[in-house]
Amino acid sequence: MADGAYDLIFGILLPLVVVTLGVLLLWALPVWLGLRWAKRKGYSPLWMLFGLHPIGAWIAAAIMQYLPPKSRCPACERFIRNDFVVCPHCGRRTEEACEVTEFFD
Repeated sequence: MADGAYDLIFGILLPLVVVTLGVLLLWALPVWLGLRWAKRKGYSPLWMLFGLHPIGAWIAAAIMQYLPPKSRCPACERFIRNDFVVCPHCGRRTEEACEVTEFFD
């Protein structure tokens, strides 16, 4: 192997490939994790549009990780907020109302 080819491979191409893979990993990893967490917790994957910028990807992934998961409506199986008593999609009650019994003497 000629010295010119050796210099080209180990002097230019190898560092370029390593830097490119590192940047892609540090940029693509938070987007991938954020999309997984969004799907698992019932949030919109559009959050990860912040991933167009690498720092935005890490911030959106961190937010997605710490958001509480949404619950599902027992009737239509759509995601709703945990504090909803009536499903906004189908109108069914999501939890039984508390019975209040008062005794008047």
